[in-house]
Amino acid sequence: MIYDAHIHLWPSLEKEHNPKDFLLSTPEKNKIGGMIISLPPPKYGAYDNLGVKPMSNPKRIQHTLDFCKPLKNFFPCYWIDPTDKDAVKQVVKVKELGFRAIKVICTHYFPSAGMAVYHKCAELNLPVLFHSGISFDGQDSSRYSHPLEFECLLEVMTLRFAMAHLSWPWCDDFVAFYGKVYAKRLYNKRCHIQLFADMTRGTPDNYREEALRKLLFTGYPIEDFLLFGTDTMVPNVDANRIRGVYDRDVAIFALLKKFAKSVKEDETAPVQFRDAASQDVDKIFKKATEKNFLRFLNGDQ
Repeated sequence: MIYDAHIHLWPSLEKEHNPKDFLLSTPEKNKIGGMIISLPPPKYGAYDNLGVKPMSNPKRIQHTLDFCKPLKNFFPCYWIDPTDKDAVKQVVKVKELGFRAIKVICTHYFPSAGMAVYHKCAELNLPVLFHSGISFDGQDSSRYSHPLEFECLLEVMTLRFAMAHLSWPWCDDFVAFYGKVYAKRLYNKRCHIQLFADMTRGTPDNYREEALRKLLFTGYPIEDFLLFGTDTMVPNVDANRIRGVYDRDVAIFALLKKFAKSVKEDETAPVQFRDAASQDVDKIFKKATEKNFLRFLNGDQ
């Protein structure tokens, strides 16, 4: 089973969101599952470019549940605007209704504006998937999603969260932040925060190998915390597209496997940060596309 951690329901004037069509394009024989992210919140700025009227929060919730109900291996994720006055109540409601994760894109606010929501998500064991990196939304928004703006999350010591797109073009900053989160969990025994690296594209192919190489071989443990995703959009998603992205990543990981033979242990680094020379690239990719998704949804089992 391949799990795609990043599939969007998306506003469209051309097709309805029909789960039957989605099932036909992603049949069980393809062994594909994943996470279905709800339509954007009403205040999402890109609606101005889409020519589509936003759907209210209650309708977005029901729309996502209706879409996911007949899908055996796909799980609903609620895209929230954490600056809404009732945002915490929305989190409680969608948890009760069976949503498995929360999605956040900081379009007009910094991550720190949503701390009450993140604390509630941690309390309810709901993981949070953040957009990170540049946004091609036609808005003045990317500065809100720089990876170092997420340092505020270190306060939420039981939060399980993912940052998407390897934070491109700030991949170096993301790798450093990943190490900082790992170090906090390592040195503070009361801290159980977990950061997953969602390698969903955003990194163009000519950047992707370098970004993944730095993430895998800097020395921070990544085997259990890497996710595969495609950022495909319903109704335009199909099994061939997901498989195509998967195959392109297979090719990149084959290059990383060759590179791994040349990696030597950094004896100047603390011993807890010396995983670089022992990385099993095949195992990392297999976990990223299979088991880690379920760990992200459910926590450690």
